Amino acid sequence: MSKGWKIALSIAAAVLLLMMLGAGACIYYFSQMGKEVQQDQKAGERLGETADEDACLKEAFARTKGKNMIAGTAAGTVFLGACLQNSQPSPGFCDSVPSSQDKEGSRTWAEARCRDLGESNITCGAVLGVVIGHCQKRERSTVPTPESTKEEKKK
Repeated sequence: MSKGWKIALSIAAAVLLLMMLGAGACIYYFSQMGKEVQQDQKAGERLGETADEDACLKEAFARTKGKNMIAGTAAGTVFLGACLQNSQPSPGFCDSVPSSQDKEGSRTWAEARCRDLGESNITCGAVLGVVIGHCQKRERSTVPTPESTKEEKKK
């Protein structure tokens, strides 16, 4: 085997080894993040049982601090979703929140809200996306259905 082939095979082996090490590191990182996400969800459920929506949002942002964008976004959104499901309503929490169907309105609202909160990264927009979904779900659950309106009229 010529010297050129030996060098080429050595380089190919080194590249393959680096790719395998990279894949292993990614698997480890995301498995650890999965465990943290489960812990964030449980913590959100626990806090939501005793807190209101404002407290859930405040704690969600606190959990994003000091983490990289991926981990911070995962921690904040999972925690907030679980917390809001179990929390008590806060007066005015959903008052200015746009519909998730209004993409431009949602983006504008989230940008303005992030500025007001002193947050300026993608994580803030993702966390506020959870708020938009929650408020829309809460609104749907309070809108009377035609069947419930008929039953109320009978009483």
